[in-house]
Amino acid sequence: MSSEAASTLGCVTAAADRPWDFRRRWLRSRLRALGRTGPLRVLIAGNSLGRGGAEHQIARLMPHLGELGLSVEHFYHSGPHGLRPRLEQCGVRSHFLDKGRLGQQRFWCQLLSLMRRERYDVVHAFTGTANVYAGGAALLTGVPVVLGGWRNRVMAGGLPMRLALSLVNACNSGWVVNASTNAEALGRLWHLRRPKVHVVANALDPRDHRAPGEPWADAELSEWIGDRLVIGAVGSLTTQKDPELFLDMAGALRHLADRTCFCWVGGAPQRQAELAARLHRRIAVEGLAGHVRLLAPTDDVGGFLDLLSAFVLTSRWEGCPNAVTEAMRAGLPIVMTDCTDTAKLVEWDRNGYVVPPGRVGPLALRVEQLLADPERRRRFGERSQALCRRHFDAADNAWELAKVYVHEWERARGGPATASPPDVEPRPSRAARARALKQKLQLSRTESEPYAWHVVRRVSIHVTLLLARLGVSPNAVTLLAMALGLAGACAWALGTDLGFVAGGMLFQLMYLFDCCDGELARHLDRTSPRGAFLDLTGHFFVNSAMVLGAGIGLARGAGPWVLWLSAGALLALLGDEYGRGVLLRVAQKAGKGLADAHEHGSFRSMKSRSRVYEVAAFLCGAPGLFTGMLAAAAADLALPGDSVKLTFMVGWTVIVLAKFAARLRQAYLYLPGQEGQAS
Repeated sequence: MSSEAASTLGCVTAAADRPWDFRRRWLRSRLRALGRTGPLRVLIAGNSLGRGGAEHQIARLMPHLGELGLSVEHFYHSGPHGLRPRLEQCGVRSHFLDKGRLGQQRFWCQLLSLMRRERYDVVHAFTGTANVYAGGAALLTGVPVVLGGWRNRVMAGGLPMRLALSLVNACNSGWVVNASTNAEALGRLWHLRRPKVHVVANALDPRDHRAPGEPWADAELSEWIGDRLVIGAVGSLTTQKDPELFLDMAGALRHLADRTCFCWVGGAPQRQAELAARLHRRIAVEGLAGHVRLLAPTDDVGGFLDLLSAFVLTSRWEGCPNAVTEAMRAGLPIVMTDCTDTAKLVEWDRNGYVVPPGRVGPLALRVEQLLADPERRRRFGERSQALCRRHFDAADNAWELAKVYVHEWERARGGPATASPPDVEPRPSRAARARALKQKLQLSRTESEPYAWHVVRRVSIHVTLLLARLGVSPNAVTLLAMALGLAGACAWALGTDLGFVAGGMLFQLMYLFDCCDGELARHLDRTSPRGAFLDLTGHFFVNSAMVLGAGIGLARGAGPWVLWLSAGALLALLGDEYGRGVLLRVAQKAGKGLADAHEHGSFRSMKSRSRVYEVAAFLCGAPGLFTGMLAAAAADLALPGDSVKLTFMVGWTVIVLAKFAARLRQAYLYLPGQEGQAS
């Protein structure tokens, strides 16, 4: 074989190994199944070809869509034209109709003529007013698939834009957004039809990565930075980006000015000139000039990112922020506000932190932690790069977008919905997603109460997801559980069979929400000492009210001796809770390796031995009381008197007293001088 032939064969083999070669064949097979022999013709429409985030996304995705075998063209209606040479270099045809010069009537006539002449299969209005112009023209000319696009979390443009988009939404095939939170903006449309949303994240192309070269900073800036660490942000000086929070953070960390400086790259649009002037006044008045700089916009963002030790995003709302993905590719730890769906951007304490919008305290705290720990910054930066490669590769995201196009085109032709190709993991079912969240959010079987594990937590995960969608806070759920528990205790105190049944049902609801508050806090990443304290306080009051309510209710028919019985049960129940902590401290002091004695003590671990032990462990706690009392009250509805409830209360009290005594004995055996007996 000649060297030329070998080289040709090697190139063909390499091309066949590329992932898009398989993907191209798969897309072609789907189209042929519906009788389509040629490529799918797609028009992607934007507002301009300037150097904004949406324009860069178009320029990154379109060449990869072409490599997948789609015939892709571009349309825009206003300047600037900065990225047009890049598209032409990649062989992408671009149509420009100057709306400002043509006027509305001529512009619409030429746009409708373009749609009729080219006969596109899919028109994707990528963002902004392109939804109205390109999307509206496509609908008027009968394009089979018309997709809208929205790139932010809020609905801008006022009433006219909202009305126009609502009309487009009534007729189009769906919307492509770059973050799931963008559906909040589409939710503000007048729902002539519920928006159908496809999520395709922003893309980064390795060909855009800055090669090592000349230093980005000039001599004056380099001298100002010196050997200090640089904390940076990139974005326009607008209310959305909240640069004032950036200055607040720099002011809160002014005690680190000798080794840290803060730089923001980005200019102010004309409408935000007053904000830019106010920022410069603040820097001068508050004495921040020595460690804060507002730098001019630059096309070489990668060069600026190479100067940084950590990246900060202070925005109030975003879609999928390009600045953060660029920082991740540069290997930087991320501290950002909770302004969008952060699931693909930040893994808590692995590549960065998410803080509440508008609050300088948490933001400054996390930045200071990163500044104090070089090893953490290095580890976070490596994780950021790994996440960037996983979620924001341009070839993979173009593949996801191409599947949306083919899927919607098949639906428009009346064909079957596109099956997931073999190399793409299908979207899991709702039950599978619930199982995955259970593993992530719920305690393990050995850590959870038996009744909670086998019954309540099968339901609580679905309630937790509903509460998260409704925007309910974990502390509000804790307070609701406390209110239900106290209401159940009051129902028991009435002393009637129906009161005990109603109280038992209220306690069941209380226990459900008591499981939900922790799951919700972990799901929203809002666990806090304040929430833990509120939860423990709720347990104390509800458990006390539960036992006393049962005693008062039963004493109405059996006599005051039941009150003494319930008082003893209450002391044993609360004493056992405190006894767990005593056992932990004694075991740690004795050096017996029982630092987790409160979770793995005899009564906590016995429930994993057999079902009999599980039942015994269940009866030892508050869930055993309110569940057993509910069953006993139901039995007493068919029997005279309170015999079943009273018998159960006596038996439960004996069990709890025995458990408390065993706990104290276990702590005693680990006291100094009792080692032989403990072993």
